[in-house]
Amino acid sequence: MSKIILCTRKEASHPFIFLNTKVEINTYEELCFYIYNNTVLISKSSLSEKLFDWIRDELDMPELAAKLVALSNKATFAQDLLVEILNAGDYYTPDEIATYVEAWQKYRRLTSSQRKKLKADSYLGYRRYIKAASIYDEILDNQQDITDKVFLGNVYHNRGVAAANNMDVEDAKSYFMKAYELNGNEESLRSYLIVFSAGNDATTLKQEMRKFDLDEDNFENLMIEIGDSNEDVREMTIFSMLQRAVRQFCHSRSFPRQPTARRNTGSCAGSEWTRRKSVIPSWHSRACSLPCRFYLQSCIPSSECRQQCLFCLHLDGADCLVLSCLRQP
Repeated sequence: MSKIILCTRKEASHPFIFLNTKVEINTYEELCFYIYNNTVLISKSSLSEKLFDWIRDELDMPELAAKLVALSNKATFAQDLLVEILNAGDYYTPDEIATYVEAWQKYRRLTSSQRKKLKADSYLGYRRYIKAASIYDEILDNQQDITDKVFLGNVYHNRGVAAANNMDVEDAKSYFMKAYELNGNEESLRSYLIVFSAGNDATTLKQEMRKFDLDEDNFENLMIEIGDSNEDVREMTIFSMLQRAVRQFCHSRSFPRQPTARRNTGSCAGSEWTRRKSVIPSWHSRACSLPCRFYLQSCIPSSECRQQCLFCLHLDGADCLVLSCLRQP
């Protein structure tokens, strides 16, 4: 049963920021929560005098700070220091702290690849896609030492999630397909098909699904799920970045403002679109086959565009749209 926990300690005037996740901490209780749920992302080097000083000065906990300074010179693992922090207050019960210690002991018995995957998965949860991808790549570069096909398949799957969220759509398809071949997980197949839909029309997608003996019901369900993700994609960082980039480009070219982009059913504005598309910067082609996918608020795309972009939502076109559907296995 859940309960309300009051923050009884002093609130910091200046937050402490864990640089690898960009999370700001303002209270002792927040520090405990972050520690309890992000142990794999906290190295001993990150538990520095800067943190100890912050605990002493901002949280007004000089005794805890002194203990941490003394323990840092003797402790072998970062988690020894973290347990000391958890024990300094009553945010977690003794049983909960014992569970935390037990989980950490199990973590230390994992293989190097398993520990790396947990770390990468945590970065993925914080949408630190490039960092997560680099760790997954370390695992895959040494996959000859891995005998568990399901585990390796899950690494490929999550690498695909990172690639898709970095707009590397072709790489994402390869990773998801490799994942499905290894782990046989329907989630990996589903993710492959979602990314596949980014650059193909409905007919081509149906043909691809038939290769996996998926019927019309599977197709309809997939389309509904992708459609429902339309609003979710607007919350993604990459969407905002691309939106700003296109607006800045349009402003620099003195393009007139247009109505907000919407789901389109009409045709292009003929010569007006032809005139404008010639000045679209070449970097757009990295993520889409036609410029209008990223050409926000400019025109209603043609039938040719709709054949290339399944939902044709301009900036929130298929390449962006599919990303909010992807999950870890």
